[in-house]
Amino acid sequence: MLLRLIRADQVDRFIRQGNFILVDLRRPSDFEKKHLLGAKNIPYDEFDNYIQTFQKGCPVIFYCDRGATSLLAAKQLSQLGIESISVIGGICAYRGKYLVS
Repeated sequence: MLLRLIRADQVDRFIRQGNFILVDLRRPSDFEKKHLLGAKNIPYDEFDNYIQTFQKGCPVIFYCDRGATSLLAAKQLSQLGIESISVIGGICAYRGKYLVS
């Protein structure tokens, strides 16, 4: 399946395993306040400019504030045949140890 949803408490497992791209879709000012370790900040309003940089074979995990925007981005990328994962609840639901603030 090319589109998956995961709970925020499952993100730590992915970060430990590696081999994925982690994308924070929030504004740069929100990203600077807090983000997940290893995340790349691509604001959603600029997402279309980056779509061609993602490649098949490397899953992309998207998160935003609460999960709605990340679901939109994941759907869009999965339609191109790239495995995409959206974090339900976004960074607001994350309680793991990989929060950078």
